[in-house]
Amino acid sequence: MSTRTLVEAPMDRREKAPGVSEALLKNPDSLTLLRYPDLVDRQIVNNRMTLRRWMNRREDPFPRFIRLTSNGSVAWRLVEVEAWMERRAKAPDIARPSNLPKRTTVKQGRRRSRSRK
Repeated sequence: MSTRTLVEAPMDRREKAPGVSEALLKNPDSLTLLRYPDLVDRQIVNNRMTLRRWMNRREDPFPRFIRLTSNGSVAWRLVEVEAWMERRAKAPDIARPSNLPKRTTVKQGRRRSRSRK
């Protein structure tokens, strides 16, 4: 697992950094970022499509990513991911696949093969 920290500067330089709140400075774990391979290693998600669906949900979406570079590298804050996982574990099993009604399928007729003469 390769976790990265957002700011690896000494504490006196962190205090002067713009956009870094007091809460982030007091809790260094809140500066830890997870890349996609880290999410897979921790068995949070199995594929990118599932992750994209989770981020686009209306109710309790997966945390938004932080863009690291202009070429598309992104990461998620560990604290936000862990909070989302706790909320999801406490949520009722309303929309879990096992509780959804089974799809009704239309029975298709038997295929008839053409007899060749």
